[in-house]
Amino acid sequence: MPPSKRKARAAPKPAKKRVNTTTRATSQTPLPEAMDSSAPSQLLDNNNAVIDYDQLAAAIIRQQQQAATFSSPVEANPAPAASGSTNGECQPFINTLQQFFSGSQEICPMVGPTASNSTRSSTIHLSQSSMQLLKASVSTSTKQLYLRSYTLLHKFCAIQNVPFSLPFTEVLICNFIGDLFQQGYSPSTITSHVSAISYLHKLCNLPDPTHSFIVRKTIKGTHNLAKSGDIRLPITKSILIKLLSALHHTVQEADTRVFLSTIFLLAFHAFMRLGELVARSSVYNTKVIQRQDLLFLDDNSVQHILRHSKNMKDGQPIVLTLAANYINPQLCPIRALKTFTSLYQHKSGPLFTFKSGHPVNHSFVAAQLKHAI
Repeated sequence: MPPSKRKARAAPKPAKKRVNTTTRATSQTPLPEAMDSSAPSQLLDNNNAVIDYDQLAAAIIRQQQQAATFSSPVEANPAPAASGSTNGECQPFINTLQQFFSGSQEICPMVGPTASNSTRSSTIHLSQSSMQLLKASVSTSTKQLYLRSYTLLHKFCAIQNVPFSLPFTEVLICNFIGDLFQQGYSPSTITSHVSAISYLHKLCNLPDPTHSFIVRKTIKGTHNLAKSGDIRLPITKSILIKLLSALHHTVQEADTRVFLSTIFLLAFHAFMRLGELVARSSVYNTKVIQRQDLLFLDDNSVQHILRHSKNMKDGQPIVLTLAANYINPQLCPIRALKTFTSLYQHKSGPLFTFKSGHPVNHSFVAAQLKHAI
């Protein structure tokens, strides 16, 4: 074969190598799907069959940016989305909490006037009857205790410069428990405040952080480090006799000794709490036993009606009848009540009053009991 023909056929070889180089470059770095059909026209000059490396580099950079865009939101920031969702779920309950705690003497900062009008208009649409049932599930005293707990937590968050919003974290609750313990709160009181936080999360249908391991162990630590346990003892018959005898040494006024003895005997024989006999404040004067609710059936028995009690669930008054104790007249409640009503002849209002007519308060009786003990 003539040499000239061999040279003519060998001329296209460099172009083939460049095409193969293009194939190797594109196979090593895959291009986006949107560019597959147009890649030859974009990356090659048809006249010279040369790779446009600037466009190739730009395509690779765009592909890497697209991969980072699809992967980074899932891996980097899951928490803010969950937090915003949680706060949104809790917002509709603000109006419900306002209605639920309405009428209380204290103001709960969680449901105070700081909420916007748009927030208040977003309710969970509880009917009047269901809201009434929800209110009735918690006693007035428990509502006031819960509001007190929220107020303490709100002050703690303000001091620590942390947001006061649901849901509260386990660390915040543990630090709150530690702060209460440092202030001298008893373990039982701290547990009550934690229960209020738990109730609020359940009411807002949020996960309850107070049941976590670290919170429970922190509460357990308050019990272990408490200085002393509960030293209160139940009043037995022998202790009651000593108390009645001690009143002659601790109380000078005979009239005062009469109503104190009657209170002790009535509480002992009728299994009544001191708060059911005498009020802690004037607000509760109508909730203690009233004079018109005491009725002597005969010389041997007396009947009294208990209209308000901590454990009263159906709201129906409790009628109690006491019989005379002839074996030990010193401990007879009927005899004590007759002596008391002969000295204090008021016909209405709280049963136990001073000579001035003012109701006997809880703190006075508790102080006299402490002195007698």
